[in-house]
Amino acid sequence: MNQDLTKFHSRWDALFRGLGTPGTRHREFEALVRHYREPHRGYHNLEHIGECLRQFDLVRHLAPDGDSLEAAIWFHDVIYDPRGADNEAASAAYAMSALSRLGAIEEFRQEVARLILLTRHDQPPDDVGGQLLVDIDLSSLGVKPEEFDRNGENIRKEFAHVDDATYKRTRAQIMRKFASRRALYFTDYFKWRFEQPARANLARAIAALER
Repeated sequence: MNQDLTKFHSRWDALFRGLGTPGTRHREFEALVRHYREPHRGYHNLEHIGECLRQFDLVRHLAPDGDSLEAAIWFHDVIYDPRGADNEAASAAYAMSALSRLGAIEEFRQEVARLILLTRHDQPPDDVGGQLLVDIDLSSLGVKPEEFDRNGENIRKEFAHVDDATYKRTRAQIMRKFASRRALYFTDYFKWRFEQPARANLARAIAALER
C-alpha cells in the first residue's frame, strides 16, 4: 500500500501543481488519505478512488474539463458516514474548503462541487463531464461477478450497525431503483462496456437479497 500511496501522492501533486505550496498540497493530501482510511470504510476507500481514476484515464479525452473531473473523483467520497443523510453535500463542501486552501479559483471550486453532488445519482446529468463522473462511479456495477460480490461484502461491512433484514430490504430497493432505469450509463463508452454485465449483476444480487 505504501507504494500505491506514493503513486497516489505523485498523481495528486501533478493535478494540483501550481496551486498552493508543496507543503500545503502535501497536508491536503494527507488529510484526504486519513478520511479514506477511516476504519468503518469497507468499499468507499482509496481502492475505490484508485479504480475510479483508472476508469477516468480511459475516457479523459472525452472530458471537456479533465482537471475538474479528476478533482471531483478525488473528493467525491471524502466524507462518508453510513449513518449520514447527505455525504455528497458534505464531500462537496469539504472539496470547496480544501480547494480554497490550495488557492483554486472560484469557478473551478464550484464546478468540482457541482460534479460531486451528481454522485447522489438522483438526477440525470445534462453535460458530458457530469455523465462521465456518474458513469465512472457506477462502473463497479459492471465488473466481474466475483468482484461485484466482494464489493457487496465490503459495503455490508460499512453497515454493520444495521440488522440483516433491514439491510437486505434497503439494499434491494436501491438496486431495483438502478435496475429500473432505461439505461444505467449515460455515455456510449460505458454503455458498451458495462451495461449488460451490470444488469446481470443487479438481477443476481436482487434475487439473492430477496431470497
